[in-house]
Amino acid sequence: MDRRELPPCLIGLKACATSHFWAREIGALGYDVRLIPPAYAEAICEAVTRRNMRFVPEKSAERQGVLMLHRTRDLLMRQRTMMLNAVSGHLAEFGIITATAMAASIPDPAVFKTGRRYLGGAACW
Repeated sequence: MDRRELPPCLIGLKACATSHFWAREIGALGYDVRLIPPAYAEAICEAVTRRNMRFVPEKSAERQGVLMLHRTRDLLMRQRTMMLNAVSGHLAEFGIITATAMAASIPDPAVFKTGRRYLGGAACW
């Protein structure tokens, strides 16, 4: 039996990273798609037919794109902070203390040149 011969039916998906894409694709085929929060995912088959179940609204591609940009920016900012803290910690091991503010914590390259006697040749470029 071909899919086109079947009447549209209800499809339940666990709400995860790819589920919004699949909900849009399957919904475009005429099916009723409901996304279920992961906390309720163990009972998807039963829960999708319940009227009082709380469902996750489907995200548009535009909304997903905006959220992706926010998550990427957040990741880059956390990695930048981690890198600056690591460099500051490594310099402190040689007695060079840097500022704690984000903008001021990027060491001046002169610190490495003038601090060669403290850092040793391998740590200076």
